[in-house]
Amino acid sequence: MATEGPGGGYGGLQVVLAGNIASGKSTLARGLADRLGLALIEESVGDNPYLDRFYADMPRWAFHLNMYFLGSRSQAILDATTSGRGGVFDRSLYEDRLFVDLARADGITPEDNYAVFRSLYDVLERVLPPPSILIYLEAPTDVLRRRITARGRAFEQELTVEYLDRIQGAYRDWVSTFDRCPVLRVDAEANDYRTDERSLELLYKQVQRRLGSATG
Repeated sequence: MATEGPGGGYGGLQVVLAGNIASGKSTLARGLADRLGLALIEESVGDNPYLDRFYADMPRWAFHLNMYFLGSRSQAILDATTSGRGGVFDRSLYEDRLFVDLARADGITPEDNYAVFRSLYDVLERVLPPPSILIYLEAPTDVLRRRITARGRAFEQELTVEYLDRIQGAYRDWVSTFDRCPVLRVDAEANDYRTDERSLELLYKQVQRRLGSATG
């Protein structure tokens, strides 16, 4: 069975969220981390040295950004698992490849840079422990676009619905074949975890049940 951690949580487990930009990963991760008694491990955004530069000049900075995310995320997974503390992650390692594959298809990431990324990614995917559970959030892209506008991150404001549609398609293809751990799909439009405590509590109970069946 899962190990009970502080606050009645599950010490040592790796709960990972995935989904398109502005699907609500960070909000849900905070709520679940509190209820599960696990550390919240957030993607580096505010202190990321490449995000602004990437959105201003994608071909120039894509490789730097991709490698930065891959390195920082891998280190966070390693720290959480080797310490035995576990954590709730607001984005997965696997999404790093998803975005790089899109950038390659768009001609933003050249083949030589893609090969370097994949050589490292493939090793890390093999040696790092998979999540205990992956929670996949999806909402319509017009909803995501409104959320992007509302949260006001300057570097995101040029993102179009068409671009979000392409990402959404890539996510659907990826999650349909993902088998590294149990997957819990969440309707991120119908459930507003920022304000609806009941929805959050219901999802927490679902996660509890899935973690129990996965580790029992």
